[in-house]
Amino acid sequence: MRAPAAGYRGVLVRRYRRKRALDLVLGVPLLAVAAPLIALLALAIRLLDGGPVLFRQVRLTAGGAPFELVKLRTVAPDPDADVRWTVPAGAVTGFGAALRRSHLDELPQLVNVLRGEMSLVGPRPERPHFAELFAATVPGYPDRYRMPAGLTGAAQVRGLCGDTPLNARVVADNGYIDGWTLRRDLKILTTTVREWRPWR
Repeated sequence: MRAPAAGYRGVLVRRYRRKRALDLVLGVPLLAVAAPLIALLALAIRLLDGGPVLFRQVRLTAGGAPFELVKLRTVAPDPDADVRWTVPAGAVTGFGAALRRSHLDELPQLVNVLRGEMSLVGPRPERPHFAELFAATVPGYPDRYRMPAGLTGAAQVRGLCGDTPLNARVVADNGYIDGWTLRRDLKILTTTVREWRPWR
């Protein structure tokens, strides 16, 4: 999927200026607070699992534009990661399993938010290979690209993630986009924080 521009510099820039402002107002202090924790987790990955501490992968955002998503690495390097839907058995590292359960591996995506590649709230970003497949098979899937990809979203706060039906996630994402307001973003962020259980 090709797009005319990346992130907020594309077709959504005028309509969602307030959304971008919210991302900056909240994203800058959030990254400042999270930076020491990210550094500690990165050190733990290096000491416990060895190898690179960051996982980088091309995903799609507003307008279907590609960008490089950044996470803390939780799995062993896999050359087929871009086209493999499920993580192979045994690929998740020992420390990585805890990071995935707590979602702390997602913290570096705050950098993607500040770059304007993602938003704090929006549809979760997908890999180009699967985005092409879903666009051809799932009704309404391409409509998700009317909004930048998000760190959390309407589908996530409804528990629609992982192995939940993709159709339901698409409906939730498009409903969020159709009825977008700044208040709705704040409500989703509040719900995400309230339901976050890093110790589970």
